[in-house]
Amino acid sequence: MRAEIVVTLIINGLFVGAYFLFIIISIVRFIQDSKEAKKENRSPRTGIIVRFVISMVLLSYGVLIGIFMIGIATGTMRLM
Repeated sequence: MRAEIVVTLIINGLFVGAYFLFIIISIVRFIQDSKEAKKENRSPRTGIIVRFVISMVLLSYGVLIGIFMIGIATGTMRLM
């Protein structure tokens, strides 16, 4: 394999890893802060809520892209 392709795959892997890591950490932190807020009788922190909403938007975007790609693959296979 050529070096440019390997570097591109590594960089893409890092971006995808950071994407999923952000989503997972945001969900976990939201759950933790919600439990703590309930114990302390306060509202959840705004920053954590904002990150959670952003992660849900990114997750839904990823799901929509996945469904779109499955549709393209299915359509392509039917043409063969």
